[in-house]
Amino acid sequence: MLAVLAACLPSPRGQCQADADCAGGAAGLFCADGICQSLPSATLSEVPVKVLGRSQTATVRVRVERARGAPVLSLSLAGAEVAPAAEPDGVYRFDVPLTLVPARTEGTVPFSVSVTDDLAHPVVLGGALLVDDLAPRISIDPLTLPGAAVVRGTRVSLRVTLSDLTPSTLSFAIGGASGAAAAQADGSFVVPVDTSAAAPAAAAIEVALAATDAVGNVARRDVSFPITRLRWKAQEPSSSAIVGLALVASEVVATTLGSSVMLIDRTSGLISGSPHLGAGARGNVATDGTFFYASRVDSQFCKIGLDGTTRWCCGPLGILVGGAAIGPLPATHGALAQTAIVATANGAGTDGKRLYAFRDATDGSCDAKPTPQLANFRDGAPSIATDGTIYSGGVQAVIAAQFDGLTWTTRVTPESASYLGQPALRAPSAQGEAALFATQQGFVDFLGFPSAPLAGAPADAPAQASGDVIYPATSATLASDGTAVVGTQDSRLVAFTPAGAVRWSVALPSAPTAAPTQGAGDVLYVGTLDGTLFALALGDGSVLWSFAAGAPLRTPPALGCDGTLYFGADSGAVFALATDSAGLAESPWPREGHDVRGTGDARRALRSTSGACQE
Repeated sequence: MLAVLAACLPSPRGQCQADADCAGGAAGLFCADGICQSLPSATLSEVPVKVLGRSQTATVRVRVERARGAPVLSLSLAGAEVAPAAEPDGVYRFDVPLTLVPARTEGTVPFSVSVTDDLAHPVVLGGALLVDDLAPRISIDPLTLPGAAVVRGTRVSLRVTLSDLTPSTLSFAIGGASGAAAAQADGSFVVPVDTSAAAPAAAAIEVALAATDAVGNVARRDVSFPITRLRWKAQEPSSSAIVGLALVASEVVATTLGSSVMLIDRTSGLISGSPHLGAGARGNVATDGTFFYASRVDSQFCKIGLDGTTRWCCGPLGILVGGAAIGPLPATHGALAQTAIVATANGAGTDGKRLYAFRDATDGSCDAKPTPQLANFRDGAPSIATDGTIYSGGVQAVIAAQFDGLTWTTRVTPESASYLGQPALRAPSAQGEAALFATQQGFVDFLGFPSAPLAGAPADAPAQASGDVIYPATSATLASDGTAVVGTQDSRLVAFTPAGAVRWSVALPSAPTAAPTQGAGDVLYVGTLDGTLFALALGDGSVLWSFAAGAPLRTPPALGCDGTLYFGADSGAVFALATDSAGLAESPWPREGHDVRGTGDARRALRSTSGACQE
């Protein structure tokens, strides 16, 4: 009976003399020590389920429930063998270095564990590990990557997707700034790109992307796209040179050497109107926001509405030498609020050497009030000080005048120098007003006027570099810290401290054609005879960036509160460029004509009481 049981029901307790006696039972039974015994019994008790990197070590544990004698275990992975360490209660631990896995593996990697008893009877257990040795793949949605140049300051959102076995994060760096990209519901990322973060002179913006997966693999990708400072370019149809430019709320007013005027939409650059001036313009244009005022080459002075209608033209007068200063002068004798002041040069007839005040007559025509003949106003427009005093330079003369709506009170101070351009006015102090006059004799005059400007003589403080004669080609403007900057005939910009010492002198490739415009953030903007617009650092005069317009630039650049810089060229083109300045500098005289309207009136605030830029 026992023999039958051994033959038919072999078991570890069944008797046997050979392996054949154990046949018919469980698979793998063998005869040892006179009884049928089974193969080793073992299970994988611990296998990592998370994704691991090749730099990590995977811990695999095997529990051996039964084996004849002392079992021998080995783990095979990618053709390599790993030995275990014995732990209590029949557990064996394998510390598997995943460097055994081939490089750039991503996905399931199988392994096997063999358990062999002391008679070399094996059992093999199979398992798998998840290994990620690939960094995330970075893809950029081509629909979000600009192909054409975008205007500097534009914000661009790049859509980025990452492909990887594990969840990944995305960071970015632009210039010196960095941040983390925001993950979207669909798993993509949005990278916000502020193009103003590019270097000032850059023609493209570089974005550095870095994707990191859950096991520490990092992928990097640099992406770039072109940027430009050119917002738009408007072209005068007959290519007549632009000689005057001012800004109103939504338009640019540009006058030309021809009789045309362009009204240009500041946003689009489209020509929105073309008023007829009647003759070529002379000097810069000024506007009160409703009308613009322009001198003509035929000695007429005109007031024209922004709707294109001519309010009046006065003249012929003497030779008009520049643009106007406009402002609400005192109305002692019933003058209307807005009055324009222009100067005339020495010429044939008796109309020269005078300042003229223009206002609307009761019937809406021009009411012109001239001074007596004072001096030869050869070059430049007058300026209106904060107390309403009008200053102008002439040939060997400085003029201070007041107009009360009916009559003039004037004083002429003989000087040795001949003055050019428009005087720049400093902020009033206990010593009264101060005006800066550029001369043609090799220096800049800082003239201080007492609080009663028509009494007493100005204090003359010429500014001149030691051993360096400075021949100005433009009038001066003032930075927010009081630094005065002037363009010279030998193609330089020269900066003076408030005390009159030379702060720096910088050579330009070509002569500056108008006084530099002082921008917020201590940036200067100046146009040159070779058609280049330069942006320079106030601190040392270094060039930050430049723009080639292709033709001489005559107008003083006008800088809007949104940071757009407008200027005109001899080609008849008006340009709008994106800058890094939030409007004009907070200065008593940041631009020729004082402000973007070219009013020449220092009483017109450039900032609101809250400090906001206003035009």
